[in-house]
Amino acid sequence: MASPFVRKFRSQSGRPYCYDVNTNSFLLLDNVVYDVIDDFGLIHTADIVSRWAPTYGADNVALAIGSIEQQQKAGLLLDSRPSRMIGYEDAEALRAVYDMGPKKVVFEVTAQCNLRCTYCVYSGTYPYERTHASLALSETAMKKTLQHIRTRALATEDDPERFVSFYGGEPLLHAGAIKRIVDEIRRDKEVRWYVKVVTNGTLLRKDVAAHMAEKNVALQVSLDGPRHIHDRFRTFEDGSPTFDVVLANLTTLRDLAPDYYTSQVSFAATVGPGSDLAEINDFFESEALVQGHRTIATYVAPFDTNLFRVSGVYTEQQTKQREDLKLDYVSRVASGTSPTQLEASFFDKMIMRIDSRLNCRLGDYAPPNGTCYPGASRLFVHVDGRYSPCERVGDVFRLGDVDTGFDLQAARDLIDRYVTESRPYCVGCWAQRLCDLCYGSCRKGRSFDMERKNEMCVLALWKFHEGLEMYASIMERNHQALQTKSVGRFRPGPPRRG
Repeated sequence: MASPFVRKFRSQSGRPYCYDVNTNSFLLLDNVVYDVIDDFGLIHTADIVSRWAPTYGADNVALAIGSIEQQQKAGLLLDSRPSRMIGYEDAEALRAVYDMGPKKVVFEVTAQCNLRCTYCVYSGTYPYERTHASLALSETAMKKTLQHIRTRALATEDDPERFVSFYGGEPLLHAGAIKRIVDEIRRDKEVRWYVKVVTNGTLLRKDVAAHMAEKNVALQVSLDGPRHIHDRFRTFEDGSPTFDVVLANLTTLRDLAPDYYTSQVSFAATVGPGSDLAEINDFFESEALVQGHRTIATYVAPFDTNLFRVSGVYTEQQTKQREDLKLDYVSRVASGTSPTQLEASFFDKMIMRIDSRLNCRLGDYAPPNGTCYPGASRLFVHVDGRYSPCERVGDVFRLGDVDTGFDLQAARDLIDRYVTESRPYCVGCWAQRLCDLCYGSCRKGRSFDMERKNEMCVLALWKFHEGLEMYASIMERNHQALQTKSVGRFRPGPPRRG
């Protein structure tokens, strides 16, 4: 016996709903059904009536039971759950995906950085991560990887597009190498390359900025908010502040190429322990250099670190401020007003994931969470030439290297292990159709560990439940609110045509 496969929640107005996992749909309930549904299918009808009659009256409980039975006849509120988890068992289809080559490559240009940000995973407070070192990925390795990607793209697609990102450390410590690689990319007339540099912004000198603008290279600049918040964590090696240097460089770039600056510069903000979210939100809405630019805000990585002994922990004030942003986000979206950049970064992805969910029945297979084809969707090239699925998994999950080539069997083994070990936990989980956890969630230290994924699940389930509440609250106020809403995907700059 099992209860209906649903997740109950209430909107911000207090109205009772459930998310029906089997149909991927939302159902508005009455209060009696909302309470009774947990017992339905687990205990006898008479016992349900006996339990809830003192609260609602026997007749109302009986009506609620009848309502659930009617819904089940219509295919809703069923108790069925998958018994298996989808993998990528078709070897021929899997090979066809990998024959296309990676869609995106991220180069770890250098392991060195000219900053010493307190919360950086390479700062020494994350013992299983590398630390800053004078190592650089060779131009030969980058060219060889790009040529492989180009060859596979042209062999399998008529009008291919690919993405390349330069990452670090601080990649602009090797601005000359990046310039030469970008120049070569832009001479390619057969593949459309979208190019991005992830930078701390302190080395965006005028000559570097001019080249980025000329070649339409997107920039993602790290900027945590107003001066006193940014400089608390983001300092040069000698401990001196960086905020004024970054803003001076951004001003130069904006004045040099205003159209480019508007379309191709985005920001990444790390919310550190104790940082004032209200001040950060106000900064990104009012500072002329960042206003209207896409901003990605993240919290510091919470596991395998002694950072919080150094910088303190997240505060109740930050929790309250995030709640205020959430309420404002719902109000803005429901009224057709754009959310703030910080609000959009926190909540857009989940709301749009829910809104774009598939309108179909679940069946007997649980989806494989938010996993990709490792190394095909994205390929991370470490500073020593090793391949990994992405920059978020650090030194684990090796998928070959520049010299020996991509290891398809290693990718297949990673997929199989993830699906096999996740299956017992995921097939009965109410969030399986919304889940975005992936291989990185299984990384504990330098190993694959399901205990770590289960820790991540706790955080993810809280996030998904919050998303259900927010989504229903938006729909209550304006059921058409999301029909014209877009996440506003930021596409790094392609070559200009004509």
